[in-house]
Amino acid sequence: MRNGVYLSNMEMLEKIARLIIDNPSITVQEIAKQLGYSEERSIYYWLEKGNFRGIKPFKKAVLTRQFFINGPGPAYGEEHRIKEPGEGERYALKRVPIVGQFSLNGHPDISESSQFMLTDRVLGPDAFAFVLETNDYLPLANFREMLIVDPQAALENGDLVLVWTKTAGIMLRRYYADERPLLIHPTRAAEIRRLPARQGETRLLGRVMFSLREW
Repeated sequence: MRNGVYLSNMEMLEKIARLIIDNPSITVQEIAKQLGYSEERSIYYWLEKGNFRGIKPFKKAVLTRQFFINGPGPAYGEEHRIKEPGEGERYALKRVPIVGQFSLNGHPDISESSQFMLTDRVLGPDAFAFVLETNDYLPLANFREMLIVDPQAALENGDLVLVWTKTAGIMLRRYYADERPLLIHPTRAAEIRRLPARQGETRLLGRVMFSLREW
């Protein structure tokens, strides 16, 4: 009971989640202070009741939309809501597979064992997530940044795209339309290649719609 009001575990977790959404780097001490607790162990108590072993797993669940918040009110930003929720309704969420491997011809390898992230953004049916394992795109994109890619999204000049190549693997590039589109390294403009007429050894996987730096 807080201030004469009984809170369910889910209500308290949602309060903590909203603080994390507002400030992903918030500490347990800061969360406790903002929620009126004198000790951090009170926050760990609520997390444990929700089957979260500490703040890091809970932050990851919140920032990857695996834990999401009941309405009313936007949980993740007004501009990306799919529908207007009624009182007590949840926001419509889409399961997006996290792809770690690609087939020999560059298609995302999605199986029953694939992990998923949840998002309330409007994406095509074949959208997928990919985690960068390189520092090659700093400061634009960080090591372990999660990119959400939509193969069905229309492309405009300057859009970030994910590209598969048979020799170099996965690359992040900027797209520029041409008879054979230009694919330019996003931080080293001198690195340019053209998309082949036949996508045998190079395949444009889709437009990068957004990314998650902390998940």
